[in-house]
Amino acid sequence: MKTAALNARPLFLIWAVLLLTGALYACQRASDESKQQLVSLVDSAAALVSSEGAERACEAFKQPDSQWFHDDTYIFIDDMSGTVICHPADPNLQGQNLTNLQDPKGTFVFQEIVAAVQTNPSGWVEYTWPKPSEGKDAKKLTYVKKVESGGKTLIVGSGIYLD
Repeated sequence: MKTAALNARPLFLIWAVLLLTGALYACQRASDESKQQLVSLVDSAAALVSSEGAERACEAFKQPDSQWFHDDTYIFIDDMSGTVICHPADPNLQGQNLTNLQDPKGTFVFQEIVAAVQTNPSGWVEYTWPKPSEGKDAKKLTYVKKVESGGKTLIVGSGIYLD
């Protein structure tokens, strides 16, 4: 009987590794799909800002339960100096220059956002930010895109909370 149990152990380990590998693949795939959806959302938002202007686009982005603002997802607009133009999840941030704002881990969030699009049309930034549904800090992966509107270079973005 001991021999059968010992012989079954390698099979169990192989099964466990395959199960874990499958689960990790599924998580990565979901993450890739979430990122692609986020890119599409930000690209659409950037097109709206470009065609309608930041002020009109911001009004659309503020509409609750819309494609732009639901659950923990929202579109934001910043300028290249680090001033918040539109922030539906926290309207009190609008008009504030947050260049020197650091997250709890010391990341200069708005400096990183600006840096992501200084030499590229778009980019990814990871930082810690308050999660609207929980009111506490969570790790966030944000996609940002540079857009020209009204003679200004703006940054349109949205993120996925990872925690």
